[in-house]
Amino acid sequence: MTNAARNEQQIYVRDGSDEISVLGQGTECCNHAQRSIFETDQLSFFCVAMERATYQALEGLDQSFGLGFYEDTDFCCRAAQQGIVLQVLEECFVYHQGSASFSRAGFSVKKLLSANRKQFRARHGRGDGDHVRWKNIRVLQGYLVQMQKTGISRKYLYENRLARAYQLIPNNPLKKMIYAYQLHRLEKEGRKIMSVLPAERAQD
Repeated sequence: MTNAARNEQQIYVRDGSDEISVLGQGTECCNHAQRSIFETDQLSFFCVAMERATYQALEGLDQSFGLGFYEDTDFCCRAAQQGIVLQVLEECFVYHQGSASFSRAGFSVKKLLSANRKQFRARHGRGDGDHVRWKNIRVLQGYLVQMQKTGISRKYLYENRLARAYQLIPNNPLKKMIYAYQLHRLEKEGRKIMSVLPAERAQD
């Protein structure tokens, strides 16, 4: 998990937080996330782990993407095509100063992003996949299923991700209405489930 990503690996961080505060909030999430893992269709490569044989079999990151953007998405697509399951370990947090390298690169980030997006779509015949807001919704739904099945509270993670979900409310009126309805249902179901679970305790 991190504080800056394009997918559901991003936690909710309070506005105006400096680096030390972000690390503290990340640590708090980790303390409530023991053995919490969820599957995804894309991993952001600020921090990944895999067997060397897997990396070699997929021939690593494609250097034709240049300095970055979509090279990790391309890798994940190729991995999924080989039946490799991608998972996010929530009890690990890495501070990520988003785009720090690109800000010093002295070239057009927008131009590189556009070119790599076109290359990715031409290769895989699709776009980036579902918007992060819907991926986030699926993780929230997964928490509820997990809590129902195990009786283990994920209240802190649930509330943090719900706060992140509200950051992702779309501007389009119709999309906003559909999305808000989904959030309302999740909140209602979440309150019902957590009301009968034991109090959650963080672990060091």
